Amino acid sequence: EESSGNISVNRKMLDYILKNYSNPMISLTTLGDYMNLSPVYLCSLFKQKNGKSFSEFLAEIRIEKACELLKNSSMKNYEISNAVGIPNAQYFCSRFKRETGMTPQEYRDSEKSPQN
Repeated sequence: EESSGNISVNRKMLDYILKNYSNPMISLTTLGDYMNLSPVYLCSLFKQKNGKSFSEFLAEIRIEKACELLKNSSMKNYEISNAVGIPNAQYFCSRFKRETGMTPQEYRDSEKSPQN
């Protein structure tokens, strides 16, 4: 049974990530500093509450935001990678392909084609 305290702690963690995903320095340590809780405790709590690790969740959010930017802007890959908190554009492209099965350019092209 969830206590309202646990729900608000989880909501606070998720809100922090959603507001700060674009910061390449975001980590369990920065989240811990913000929440005034230990990173080790947050690691365990985050996985327990969300079914995935902090880093898995952060990566998913960054890729989702990158998808939105690829669909709705003409930003270049390196600009998108910086905007979502991954300053290494080459790493961004390989991570994007691992998560989506497509390169950023393939994704952009597939979203612009009149298949829908």
